Amino acid sequence: MQQARSLWRLELARTKWAGGYINWYHPMRIRHITTGLYLGVKEDSNDLCLLPKEEATLAATCFYLREVKDDNKVILEDKDLEVIGVPNVRYDDVTVIAQHMETGFWLSYKAYQVKKKNVGLVEEKRLLLHEEGRMDDGCEFARSQDEEARTARVIRKCSALFNSFIVGLEVMINSKSTETFLQDCNLTEMVGSLDDLNNYFVQPEDDLSHEDRQKFLKALRNRQDLFQEEGI
Repeated sequence: MQQARSLWRLELARTKWAGGYINWYHPMRIRHITTGLYLGVKEDSNDLCLLPKEEATLAATCFYLREVKDDNKVILEDKDLEVIGVPNVRYDDVTVIAQHMETGFWLSYKAYQVKKKNVGLVEEKRLLLHEEGRMDDGCEFARSQDEEARTARVIRKCSALFNSFIVGLEVMINSKSTETFLQDCNLTEMVGSLDDLNNYFVQPEDDLSHEDRQKFLKALRNRQDLFQEEGI
């Protein structure tokens, strides 16, 4: 993904208790919220990629959270995977290092410079797996704001619906028949989704106080930015 603001969710690979903690060495997967795809590794290489659910095997998508980089391979027993007790990994508090379970490679990055119009040279970073990684591979996880999480779910729903509609149109054009299109695409749901989006991006009412209006506009700009950054 190219967007720094993309939202991701950590999911336990082995769940015994609903709402369990993710602690050190617990197998977990990283899921992109707006597409539903999992961060994983291609079978024929160690390149990072996004995998759909049907291709997201545990071997390809499972990561550990580590405190330090070392060569020690830790396999937890079942009793240690019950994910209850005191959480060791906390939002905005603990720096973690992610290691891919199957390959043993570290989640790292490559920095490079790109030239942007009216800005000049800007440093960007690309996520990758590396055998040794870098000194500053540590990161912290932050809880998303309610507004951002809600917008991400809206983006995912709209993306699936619009993509299905576009594919249906292409099939209809190629086959020169509307029968399949009308069967596969729910036009009522499509129209309802567009109506919902109109309400989602509606401008604030004139009778709002200045403070409430500023809050409304800020939330509206965040929604618009997330939609634009995700290519919707």
